[in-house]
Amino acid sequence: MGRFHVVRQRGGRPVAVSAWRITTEDHAIADALGEVYGGVPQPSGSGGGRVAEVLTRCDHVPVLLDGREAVSLRMVTRGSGEALHVCDGTRLLESAGARGSLCGCPTSLADRKAAARTGRGPVPEVRIGFRLAGLSDLGVFSFVSTSLPSYPRWLRFWTWRLVRPWECCDVNW
Repeated sequence: MGRFHVVRQRGGRPVAVSAWRITTEDHAIADALGEVYGGVPQPSGSGGGRVAEVLTRCDHVPVLLDGREAVSLRMVTRGSGEALHVCDGTRLLESAGARGSLCGCPTSLADRKAAARTGRGPVPEVRIGFRLAGLSDLGVFSFVSTSLPSYPRWLRFWTWRLVRPWECCDVNW
């Protein structure tokens, strides 16, 4: 139903925000989010006016996760708008013919970061699908991060968090 963001575009450049930014194509949902989390829905500047954004006043939102499958952690190299290499850091996850084969990525986090920064290796891609606690009827929202500095934090969350179906946890920014 919508997507959570930690940056917004200003003058064609990404700018970090101090609280959650939420985008959705459903203006009734944008209004509900503004009432609960603070902020006024406004056009996001993308999607031809269809997409509304709410710059909330919250840096902490309780969410419901549907088990471990709600969090996806993978390493991706993109080119020409498509995924060229998708792995878990050890084995390929895509394409069907190569799935499960060793991927050839460096084993240490420092070497992975160095390869990604120079364009010779994949970057982390963390996807989280969740419902908002207290507003679960609004549907499933998502958050996607490709941040190298936050990769270790997401890896710990994904590895150690044994989430039961629709268990509540906080997503902080």
